[in-house]
Amino acid sequence: MFSDIHRILINLAIQLPVLIAMLVGIIIAIVTWKRNPKPSLFTLLSILIYFVFIILASLSNELYYFLQVNLDLEYSLVDTIMIITQVVLSVIIGSAWGLLLAAIFSGRKAETEQKS
Repeated sequence: MFSDIHRILINLAIQLPVLIAMLVGIIIAIVTWKRNPKPSLFTLLSILIYFVFIILASLSNELYYFLQVNLDLEYSLVDTIMIITQVVLSVIIGSAWGLLLAAIFSGRKAETEQKS
């Protein structure tokens, strides 16, 4: 079991630059909250969802090994589980990107409103 946890932690350590960038994004969103509450909220939610994605992706990297070796499941069943896992992870990351795009484009005024 130690080796499984060790591999998961290594997977997370590889993501350290992304996690640091996420921390910077959280700080910026909190600092700009009063000026731009809606984009800041979307940014925080996006980063939270992306954080969940990173954790689940790290766990899914070990899922294949665990299912195949420890549970001795058939390849076709493991393959089906992995496909479902990847679809779920794609939905999660797609949600994070959608919220990030909403954060980028929300709170903007139309060009005609800015000139007035």
